[in-house]
Amino acid sequence: MSDLPPDDGGDVQPDPVVRTALQLLPVPAHKGDFWTRLDREIDLTDPSTAPGAPADTDRADAGDDDLGLYAASSTALVPPALRRRSNAVVAVAAAAAAVLVVVAASTLVRERSGSDDTTTELAGPTDTTDTTTGDVTTTSAGSGQPSTMLTSPTVSGEVEEISAAAVLAWVDALGAGDDVDAWESMGPTSRAHFGSKASFDEQLSGMAEGYGAWSVGKPDHVVVTPVLSEGDVTLVIVTLVGTIAPEGMTETRADAFPVRITGGTAEPEPFAFAGEIEFVVPEGVPEGGTRPVVEDDELVVVVPEGVSAPIVRLDDGEAMVCGEALGTELTELDQASGQRCAISPEGGIPAGQRVLTVAYASPDGGEISGQSVLFEAA
Repeated sequence: MSDLPPDDGGDVQPDPVVRTALQLLPVPAHKGDFWTRLDREIDLTDPSTAPGAPADTDRADAGDDDLGLYAASSTALVPPALRRRSNAVVAVAAAAAAVLVVVAASTLVRERSGSDDTTTELAGPTDTTDTTTGDVTTTSAGSGQPSTMLTSPTVSGEVEEISAAAVLAWVDALGAGDDVDAWESMGPTSRAHFGSKASFDEQLSGMAEGYGAWSVGKPDHVVVTPVLSEGDVTLVIVTLVGTIAPEGMTETRADAFPVRITGGTAEPEPFAFAGEIEFVVPEGVPEGGTRPVVEDDELVVVVPEGVSAPIVRLDDGEAMVCGEALGTELTELDQASGQRCAISPEGGIPAGQRVLTVAYASPDGGEISGQSVLFEAA
């Protein structure tokens, strides 16, 4: 290609990558009369054969129709500036090269990467931008670049203590049937969920059997997971882990309770739903069912489309922003609305009983969703 002379469109600069790719291609064997037939077909592409010009009756044999179609159609693939009016052979060769270079370039990429996978992702911009989520500053890389910083929101020990105490006091009020304390201790969004205390009282007995069971079976573990801190408002998830006996049936489980802390006062927000959370790996524990067993080293949950900074946490390890922290990935679902959050802990998931907590807040911080699931890692 570097031997092309200047044309009306300007000089054609040699391309070393294309040249190398073409040199690596094997030259196919041709039949003895190939060049004779090719010259004959090229002559048929002369402008004199255009509609309205005298017809050329010296057509190729019927058995060469495939060669004729290739020679006639390939000139349309070559930009006019690169066509040599004096020799249509260049047009044919250039069209063939345009197809073959792709194959050769793909071969070079596979040989460099040592892989047979022909799909290649290009890294995105390397510029980074500092962003702040609550009181946590993170570094977000450009598209396609994973964060190089472990993003772990934290809260003070005092916040953890008052949050856990608020939840334990609320479940105690439910267990004791104290409708006044149970109602008044809840945050404003949860009270608005019921609309009135009368509506809350109608469901009190059911909540007493469920959440109130924690007032009898004290939790073995209490884990406080930070979600959002903005101004004087902090949102956390308090997870109670232990064995309780709701409705007389003993079971070991993990329950998550959202809490809002404002000006040093903690209020449970168990009904301030920001949206759904779907556990894929591990699956959620069905009512009365057994805990799922996870044999892989990747956990997967689905959160709604548009949710930003979903928090994930394994046991009482670091709380991480999914998609920002190392070992996490947040991607849009292909066939449905939502986002897939994948968590791959470094070193895998230790065998035994584990708890996965997932949470996120609405953009204005008015609502919060949080769930915890107890599972067995093989």
